[in-house]
Amino acid sequence: MSSALVTCLMLGAAPSVMAQSATSSLRGQVAEAAAGTEVTATNVASGTVRRATTRADGSYSLMGLDPGTYNVVANGQTQKVTVTVASTATLNFSGAPANGGTANATDLDTVNVIAPTLLQEVRTSEVGKTVSLQQIQTTPQVSRNFLEFADAVPGLIFTRDAKGNTSLRGGATNSDGT
Repeated sequence: MSSALVTCLMLGAAPSVMAQSATSSLRGQVAEAAAGTEVTATNVASGTVRRATTRADGSYSLMGLDPGTYNVVANGQTQKVTVTVASTATLNFSGAPANGGTANATDLDTVNVIAPTLLQEVRTSEVGKTVSLQQIQTTPQVSRNFLEFADAVPGLIFTRDAKGNTSLRGGATNSDGT
């Protein structure tokens, strides 16, 4: 096989490979933030940093986050969040000033509140599903073919005929159902 043909085949396959992603995204609002305010997410385990700036309405988007726990800093506030594989989540920051106080406040004592930050999962128009490790370990399978988990994704069908041949169809229904 010539090297030109191999290159053409690799380039033809590249878009379908590149379309699949295990990274996540984080979006939200930073209340009372000026346009261009920096939002920084630092991966606790690896130290990887992703940055974004707020738009005029205070919204931001951090794309390409690897699954893990992040310290997210915006407008002088820090929140710790955990993102999962191929997820899109919303994290909003309140309008509290960066210095943590207000002009009319009186310091009476110190109060520390520790609570986990709950992320709101965003639903998109994408058709996709992440198969968890628990599903892999507990879902019964007829064959040992990993593609059998595609049955859990809406619009995908995994079939196996009497001869053991397998096929995977997207956007389809069973042939006997039409």
